[in-house]
Amino acid sequence: MRAIRDCADHPLHWREGTLRSHRLQAGEETLALISFQRLAGTTALAEVAEGRFCFERRGLWLPQVAIHQGDERGEELAIFEPQLWSRDGVLIGLHGPLYRWCRVHERGAEESALPCPCWEWQDLTERPLLHFKQLICLPHTRMSGMLTIEPAAVGLSLLPLLATLGWYLLVLYEHGATRPLPEVHTPRPRP
Repeated sequence: MRAIRDCADHPLHWREGTLRSHRLQAGEETLALISFQRLAGTTALAEVAEGRFCFERRGLWLPQVAIHQGDERGEELAIFEPQLWSRDGVLIGLHGPLYRWCRVHERGAEESALPCPCWEWQDLTERPLLHFKQLICLPHTRMSGMLTIEPAAVGLSLLPLLATLGWYLLVLYEHGATRPLPEVHTPRPRP
């Protein structure tokens, strides 16, 4: 597997495979693989050229994602903590906040174009680092998206982690596994 940073200037595509696996590809070459451990679970292993990470969702009310080196028994590297009223959040390392995750407007999109969900990792000064553009998915189709890496992010030691964690979060959003608040069902009025 080639390092993601070596292909940062290529078009990068996330594609859903079979049995809840997702691949980051530059052309036909796989740069990262995310595999969910159980069909209905939220724990996933991410494999990149630099090693492996384990993403483990914790909690019910405001679920966090713990990031471990290797597998779920490995050293905890960081925690993704979502904001209360949105799916935006912060990646927190051992010594404090590292990066911001937020939904953004599609860059360069025409007003008449169909909007696609766009997310990005930013540094703490709100400088964009990695952009994720989820392509519109129809029901019962596979998830896919584009990843764009800004030149400022190519040298980051956490680039592989940010590239895989961002897509992992989008997969959870797509499958409804990270609702910031429980859904409220209001009774329908009777005729």
